Amino acid sequence: MFPTKLDNNEEYNFYHWQFFKNHLNVTTAFIEKNYIIKMHEQEFYEVNVIVKGNGMHYIKDNKIPAKVGDIFIIPPHVPHGYVGSKGFDVYHLLLSDDFFNKHYTDLQQLPSFHTLFNAEPLMRSSVDNPLHLSLNESQFKYANSILNEILKFQDNFNPYHCLNCTYLSMYLITYFCQVYSLNFNQSKNLSQDHAFMNTISYVHKHYHEKITLNTLVKMSNMSRSSYINKFKQICKMPPLTYLIKIRLDAAENLLLNTELPIMEIAFRTGFYDCAHFTKVFIAEKGLSPVQYKKAKRNKA
Repeated sequence: MFPTKLDNNEEYNFYHWQFFKNHLNVTTAFIEKNYIIKMHEQEFYEVNVIVKGNGMHYIKDNKIPAKVGDIFIIPPHVPHGYVGSKGFDVYHLLLSDDFFNKHYTDLQQLPSFHTLFNAEPLMRSSVDNPLHLSLNESQFKYANSILNEILKFQDNFNPYHCLNCTYLSMYLITYFCQVYSLNFNQSKNLSQDHAFMNTISYVHKHYHEKITLNTLVKMSNMSRSSYINKFKQICKMPPLTYLIKIRLDAAENLLLNTELPIMEIAFRTGFYDCAHFTKVFIAEKGLSPVQYKKAKRNKA
């Protein structure tokens, strides 16, 4: 019998420095056996694969039954936890910021990447019908063979092992996205939740382009007011505010990891106007883009 709510009195966080030891060590993998953990967060992406037993996955205020073959992707700073019976084993694949800085351009070419890594976790934390990836027996057997290969290379200080982990992880993510796309495309009649999730994925993939509220509403097959209300419920903010947030996140990444001029960063992240970009950035961060970059580098 699983509790309806985990004890939040001992929430805790996991940080990059606890798992990623050098610039080549951008992924970490391990299996937690008989897994039970209270609500917690981490500052990196985490891919959880249920490899044995049955349990319950908690994400924010929602809970979902967890069985062998279920894949739960946890974005940074999202409260989650697990409760399981004896023999409930969960594989953890942790992906650092450096992993995404190096491979994001390639990953976003995968049709289901934004759906799995950004849209689905938001939906999972708010809707009753689970939309996460669940592998069938043969798919799980194949994926498990890759998971086991990744485990063989858990040597944080050996560059050969680090690179093997990185590219096996890329292969695994590609496989998950491919399976999700196949499952998604085989569904002839999309549910309203699937259609709504598509709009979130669209924002993440096309944030650098012109996106209007009318475009998103049309994709959702909902009325304008219903779509806005649902978006606020799921994402905790209106659609266009969410779009600006995604653009600012992308701009921050370019600002801290490239030497591109401010005007180019503004153009690449959908602002088109350097003055407007700077104004929005200051409103969010309290510093201009140039001041923010200098402050971050001095701190490092």
